[in-house]
Amino acid sequence: MVVQKFYTDREEHRIRQRFMEVAAVRLARQNYHDGLIDEIAASTGFPIERVKVYFQTSEDVVLALYSRFANDLESRIIDLPEGTLSERFRALMEIKFEITEPYRKTLAGLGRKLLSRKSKVGVLSSETEMIRERVRSVLTQTIVGATN
Repeated sequence: MVVQKFYTDREEHRIRQRFMEVAAVRLARQNYHDGLIDEIAASTGFPIERVKVYFQTSEDVVLALYSRFANDLESRIIDLPEGTLSERFRALMEIKFEITEPYRKTLAGLGRKLLSRKSKVGVLSSETEMIRERVRSVLTQTIVGATN
């Protein structure tokens, strides 16, 4: 008989965060690949079934990473300088490059998938629509706060 362990919401949050931390490190060090879920399980000591509660595929991990980028960008909107639209937009792009820099190799490895509407991780796919909306909101705040 298999006994299932139940976790509090706080424990669930910590477990998911741990999985995401491991995934982020892996994605920053190597190209995207389909064995990412297995690596997360091995690195955290949790069974693969537990990891799959949060991430069914390696693409789900990349979507979570996109969401993390959006969170980071949203939290940094207050760092934008007062100034013209071009000054604020330049600062926003510098922040975005800073956030994504550790994952440049991974993002480059996703090349074709990033540009495909059929891919779950495609920048124009239906799965990434909510993330695009969040980034659009950051762009709107950048424009609205401009002095010109």
